[in-house]
Amino acid sequence: MSSSVEGRQAKMINELRTFIKKVLSDPTIAVKSMEIARKHRGQPNAEELIAQEISASTNIRIPENWSEADKMFLDIIHDVLDDEERFTEIPLGLPGPKTGGGAQQGGFRKHAPCGTSL
Repeated sequence: MSSSVEGRQAKMINELRTFIKKVLSDPTIAVKSMEIARKHRGQPNAEELIAQEISASTNIRIPENWSEADKMFLDIIHDVLDDEERFTEIPLGLPGPKTGGGAQQGGFRKHAPCGTSL
């Protein structure tokens, strides 16, 4: 492996290490970042808007010229949004206990208290 590749990898690892430390020291960063990403999803230049607002409202700084670690962070945000979208598409019509019927009242199945039946 060339020294330039090793240097880029070392830089990315250091950036990710610093980022992880920031997220662990302020757990609201992840929540804020995802709220911001949801707000801008689907807009033209969404990644730039997300990066700018995260930089303005958290202690995470994403410069105009993104590093590999910055790109990875934004890609991971989009992966999480995609996972959320897939999760919300799962139908809630699962069979209930002993009835074989669909989900009841907003997707929650009713369960009888211990020792009783519905």
